[in-house]
Amino acid sequence: MADERVGTAQRYARHVPTDTVWDANDVPEDLRSGPWCCTVRDCAVPYARMKQKTTTIRGPRSGCFVIEKDAEHDLAFTHRRVPNHPTTDRVADGSRLHVHHLRGLTMPAVERTATRGESTGAVRTVYDYGPDVDSAAGMVEFEQQIAATPSLADSEEFWFADTHYSWHELAYQPTLESFRLLRTRISEQVNPRRVYFVRGFAKYEAYPENRNPELLLLRVMSHIRTDETPPPIELWVHMPNTPEYQARLVNVRAGTPLAVVSNRRDPDRDYSAPELMLDRPTQLEVL
Repeated sequence: MADERVGTAQRYARHVPTDTVWDANDVPEDLRSGPWCCTVRDCAVPYARMKQKTTTIRGPRSGCFVIEKDAEHDLAFTHRRVPNHPTTDRVADGSRLHVHHLRGLTMPAVERTATRGESTGAVRTVYDYGPDVDSAAGMVEFEQQIAATPSLADSEEFWFADTHYSWHELAYQPTLESFRLLRTRISEQVNPRRVYFVRGFAKYEAYPENRNPELLLLRVMSHIRTDETPPPIELWVHMPNTPEYQARLVNVRAGTPLAVVSNRRDPDRDYSAPELMLDRPTQLEVL
């Protein structure tokens, strides 16, 4: 089905001479003149010009590609917000990566000023953009793809707020070793936007916090303890105590497997366990 929301300005476009897809905010100076066209090959409507990323009195404004005057996208073909095509023709020097933008997360208030250095003549990295990942369920689906094709863990990359993550930097498995690494990374975290995808097991049902009943606490364990295993490491996950979250948690019991994706912590409280916060119900998936 065609996406009727395709507009005259798009963030992504295909550079015709090199047949590569670029984000308008990342185009190097020597390619800005184009020509550019729609990322959907069967549409290929031309773009007249590219607007560069700027900063206004209202804040930063993202770059975009603007369609030719009087031209229209061919809506007989599906247009996605980020083009979806498989990892192909990965160049020998490793300069082509397959990238997925992480959506559905809250951008913290802390901003970082980005600077662009002088050209060094080094080989530029070219990115093939895959589908967005916008929920814990999407991360679980991607994890299943990696289980079927382990090489994807090395060829795929994830972006959020100007930070790039490999799968190994982003994902934490329901094992004691993986939760030890998670605990260390959270305790040493410097980047306030740092994203974590974690799978584990519920210790109990979620319950209202003693100090703030407006929040629910879900204690996630690295593994289910038995007589033969050491005590699990816990991750404390906080979320609003609202009907949307309560409905998502209705079947959670001790030992229920689940997954969370989060990029936010509570900076004003010191917890006895590593902790993360959720702002949207889709950041939690009960498995």
